Parts: sequence; C-alpha cells; structure tokens
Amino acid sequence: MDKIKKFPLPIFNYISALTIFLTEQMILLIWLNDPGNVIKAILVSVVLSILAITIVVRLRNNAPKVKIWKRIRDGLAFAALLGFSTIALIFVFKALGLTVGTSQNSARIVSYLSHNLVTKIVMFIYIVFQAPIIEELCFRYLMNPATLTNKVKIGSAILSTTLFAYAHISTNTDNVYSMLSYFLISTFLILAFLRGYDIKQNMINHSFWNLFTILITFL
Repeated sequence: MDKIKKFPLPIFNYISALTIFLTEQMILLIWLNDPGNVIKAILVSVVLSILAITIVVRLRNNAPKVKIWKRIRDGLAFAALLGFSTIALIFVFKALGLTVGTSQNSARIVSYLSHNLVTKIVMFIYIVFQAPIIEELCFRYLMNPATLTNKVKIGSAILSTTLFAYAHISTNTDNVYSMLSYFLISTFLILAFLRGYDIKQNMINHSFWNLFTILITFL
C-alpha cells in the first residue's frame, strides 16, 4: 500500500476514470451494434443521461461560480479558437502536400447521423451533451486533480492528453492528420482546464466544440 501511495500519478483516479469511460463505451456499443434499433437507442440515451446528470449534480467544481452567459461566451470563444487552429493545421498539411483525411471516428458519427430520426436525436444528444460531460470527468477532472505537485501535474497532463486522443483514434493510427487533430483538441482542453480547474466550463467548451464540428460537417 505504501508503494501505491508513493506512485507519482493519481493511480486510483486513473483506474476510476478508465472504468467509467470503458463502461460508458460498452453501454454505447449495445446500441451502436444496431444503430437503427429505436428501443435500444432510447434506453441507452436514458442511461447515459442519468449518468451525465448525476455527474453534473454531484461534481465538486474547484472554480468560483460564474454566470451562465459568461460560460456560454467562453465556450464559444474556445470553439472559435480551436476551430481557427484546426484550419491552420489543415493549411499546413496542404502546403506540405500531405493528405487531410477524415478520421474513422468522424466517419462513424456521420453514418450514425444518417439513420432514422430517433437515432439522429440520440446521437446528437450524446455528442453535444453526454460525451463532453463524461469525457471531461474522466480525462480532465479525475486524471488531473488540483492537489498534484507541479512535476506530477505536467506528467499527468501529458498522459491524460495522450489517452484522450488515443481513445478517439485507436483504430485510425495510420491517419497522421487525425492523430494530430485529436492531440490538438486534447491539448486545448487540458490547457483550458489547468488554467483554473473549472471542470464545468471545460464541459461547456467541449460541448460547443462538438456542436461546432457537427455544424461544419453537415453545412
């Protein structure tokens, strides 16, 4: 037990975070193996909604209370800044003659949003609301507690950023652009969180970014 306590990273936090994330993914797979199934879609959405609401209600936010309009403003600013950075990354790739491919994760989302109306609504709710809440809890809040020392904080930030990116590209590692773009997103999110440990703002930032990507994809 003493060796575990001396371990530089918050190991129990990581175990908890990965357990929650993998459980969420398994629940999601129950539906996504048959995305056109309306009953499964509704049941999975209800379960994930309960999980997301429970997280928001019970979560202890380390930052001071902020008015909702300021959170929305900051969320929009975050999405805009990340959007411009992503566009810059695309220009760099094109200037170097490299392929800007679509990630398998994005391709799957587009295919799910092409099913019946219920599937579209459930997937939209998941992408814009449920996923940001659950992922921010796991990859930012639990893996990067404010109590870490500065050296451990840097290591944990790098590891959690890598895990988040890999969770979105695990089947698409040959797509260099996808890898870098998800690392860019993950880096923006961890830097935003470490500024003030305001996890609720990070959830809003993540939510606005996901909404932005959906709008860009279909407009």
